[in-house]
Formats: sequence, C-alpha cells, structure tokens
Amino acid sequence: MSDYPRYFNEWNVPPAGIDTISILIRPDLVKKHSFFHENGNNNASINLRIKRYIDQITKKNLQTNYFMDIQAEAINFNWNIRGQIIHYILCLFKSAILGLNNDSDEQFIKDFVNNNFNSFFNLDFIDFYFDIREEDAVILGEINQQYPNTQYCKDGRIKTYNRQKRLKQKNNLPHELINQILLPRRIEFHLKKRTCPYLHIDNLDGNFNTVFNKHLFFLARKWRKYKRYIINIPNLMRSPYYYLKAIEKVAFSNTIPHTKSLIKHEPFKRTKKYKAEQD
Repeated sequence: MSDYPRYFNEWNVPPAGIDTISILIRPDLVKKHSFFHENGNNNASINLRIKRYIDQITKKNLQTNYFMDIQAEAINFNWNIRGQIIHYILCLFKSAILGLNNDSDEQFIKDFVNNNFNSFFNLDFIDFYFDIREEDAVILGEINQQYPNTQYCKDGRIKTYNRQKRLKQKNNLPHELINQILLPRRIEFHLKKRTCPYLHIDNLDGNFNTVFNKHLFFLARKWRKYKRYIINIPNLMRSPYYYLKAIEKVAFSNTIPHTKSLIKHEPFKRTKKYKAEQD
C-alpha cells in the first residue's frame, strides 16, 4: 500500500482540518493479514493496523479488528472527503490486501464499496483539529503528570497539546522542520462510535468546509460543555481562527439548533467472531 498521494507534510498542514479518519474493515474482506500490524505505522499517511481481543484466562485470540487510518497528510481538504475514503479502500482491493470471493473487475468493486459501505466498513473515529498560536491559549485544569503535554476532558472528546513538543518526542523529523510550525497549539475533537452517533460515511460527502458545517452544531455542543475544563482563548472572536470562531459563536449562543444535517450510523452486525489468518 504505497501508491497514494501525500498533500502535506506534518509540519505544514492547514490550520484546520481532519487529522485522522479511521475505517473499521469487516475481517472477511481481508486477504493479506500480514499488511496489518498491532502498532500500525503512525508515520505513514495511510496506516493499516489491527486490534486483538484476548481471552484473559486462556490467552487465546478471540477476535481481531482491522483498521485503515487515513491521516491529514493524505486528505485534500478541497476535494470530496467521502470520495477520497472510497478511493483509498479501492487501493486496498487493487493491491489485493482486500478481496471479494470472486474475480471482480474494478468497476464492480467500486460499485460494491459505494453501495455496501455500511455492510462491510464503518467509521471508527474522526478527529477534527484546529491549530492556533501558543501565546493565544490559556491552558485550564489540572495537568496529568503522565501526559504533561496533553490536556483532556474526562472522556477524551476534546484535547489540546503542543504539536512541536509531540513531534520532537516522536523524533522522526528534523527539529528545524518542527520549529517551522507557526500554529503549534492543537485542539482536537475526537468523534468515536461510543460518544458520537453520527459516524456515517455520507456525513463526509463534500469538501472540508461542507463537512465542517454539517458537524458544526455537534462540535459546538461539545465545546460549550468541555471548553472550561481544557483551554481558554481570550481573544478568540478577534482572531483569524475562522472555524474555531464559528464553533464559539454557536456554542455560546442562546440555543444550539438540533443537528439535523447529520445521518446516524448503523454499525454492521457480526454474526460470528472472526479470527485472523496469518499469511
């Protein structure tokens, strides 16, 4: 899985966007299990990983979940995001990492994925991010000594951290490149299945601006509820942070409209527990 575009580098991504889109893949589609790894590859723009569920008594593997994580570097925010997700899934079929039980041509597979996405794939989580200058932020709440660079709300729905410090800790990039980041303070909204009912592929139909506006009321509710535990941006409404200002304006209005622009997801149902078959 190497033939994919890379639109940005880690040190020059746009000031707002989607950091990660994680896709859960139904295991019976996986043909090359060895391409998926427990730790994945966090430095890759397209990351294939697995999560195993182990019986604590017998230590046997009960189930293996397969994921494709699409990072911001591989997302063109001016293009249709849903279409890009479908494209990357088709790349997995083209590479024979995924496959159907019969020999199918490319158009058949494309139609199959488009028409049956919710039966064979699920959005596992989406991270919206918004970057600001460090000097514009006031960090609130107690610092977790185990993760002193990251401030979370209790259930992890929103967090903030300094990207320069995090990238230097990863130690995969030259520090002179990391020092070029102009907006190092990142705010992330973590939308996962357990806390967000709207992880439906069609909610990502459009470019980033369209997708953001679809999610605006949902993000605003989380901002209103959790902001005071994490971060304050005193001059936000006079700042150039367009998307955060939109969230702030809706979040602290008299009422936040109902989220009618989003479709609720229906996870595919498992009829049995799947086990990995190693190549």
